[in-house]
Amino acid sequence: MAYDWFKGVVVPLVTPLTERETLDTAAMTRLVQRQVEAGVDALFVLGSAGEGPMLSTAMQRDVVRLACEVASGRVPVLAGASDNSLALVLERLEDLATLGIRAGVCTLPYYGWYDNPAGEIAFFGGLADRSPVPVIPYNLPRVVGVSLKAETVRALYGHPNIAGLKDTNTDVAAMEAIARDPARPPEFKYLPGNSALASRLLAAGANGFVPAPANIKPEPAVALYSAHCRGDEMLAQEMGRCLGKLNEILSHPTTPGGIKMALEVLGVCSRRTFRPWPQADAEDERIVRGVLEVVDAMYQRALAQSSGEHTKE
Repeated sequence: MAYDWFKGVVVPLVTPLTERETLDTAAMTRLVQRQVEAGVDALFVLGSAGEGPMLSTAMQRDVVRLACEVASGRVPVLAGASDNSLALVLERLEDLATLGIRAGVCTLPYYGWYDNPAGEIAFFGGLADRSPVPVIPYNLPRVVGVSLKAETVRALYGHPNIAGLKDTNTDVAAMEAIARDPARPPEFKYLPGNSALASRLLAAGANGFVPAPANIKPEPAVALYSAHCRGDEMLAQEMGRCLGKLNEILSHPTTPGGIKMALEVLGVCSRRTFRPWPQADAEDERIVRGVLEVVDAMYQRALAQSSGEHTKE
């Protein structure tokens, strides 16, 4: 199986909330719709940006159900299904599969895990052997405490129910090594989660990327991937710079908090995050508004420059 649906721009959606910290269904509908209309390739719910581990089981199901309903088969919906044992993750995968997800995205157990490559291979292999949907291992060392080694990832190549790897790492050399790996089969996709490195890792051989800032403005991410696919690396790099600038919002005050602040400015959802996650304050809002203005100008300038270059040709 080629898993060609796991490529391109896969947006890790935030979870819009009401002031009572319940799912804001109208805002979630707007969020999904604007992503699909912008041309993204897939949606990823219940991840880190989506505050997935903070949601109750019932709310997780509501998020998945609504995302699948609004997407309506136009793009695949992937869902975070991480937990702290093989049995619990399988339980989540089996439940979420009934709601229409295309794949489950799973970290290693994030409570008390230790550096154990053989155990990591057995864990992901065991999930894939029994999961009703394809499994996408998620390398998230800042949460789990360990990073998947290249040898561990290679051991997962070729499993018929593993679609590829989502890699949110800070080790750029390790990320490039997987992207370039000549042993990686075409059916095993590699998608990094670091937006600022998107154009660099696509050039190295990544099959797409998972940009959290695309919640705010999906167009630069879509333009970046499109430019890369047609060989316009200059435009891809310019759009990468747009995403890099947009990425600054993610620290005001946190990834979910900054994204939701920007989406509030854009009229999509409120800034509410799950407590104890900090919510954006007035200073965060000031900074976010400034970044949005700069990114708009960068994006339009890059498009205009690219159009001018094509006209010359």
